[in-house]
Amino acid sequence: MAVTTSIRLDTRLADEAVKVLGVKSRTEAARVALREIVALKQPKAKKRARS
Repeated sequence: MAVTTSIRLDTRLADEAVKVLGVKSRTEAARVALREIVALKQPKAKKRARS
């Protein structure tokens, strides 16, 4: 599900993310970055829950 949300971004950082991630827009960069950070952090949370 997608919703329209307004957030304040550091435009230089957002533009750098567009280049680094190889995407076409700031919106796409935000989506990719959010997915990647969740994927990085989720396994750690699951490992702690098992301990």
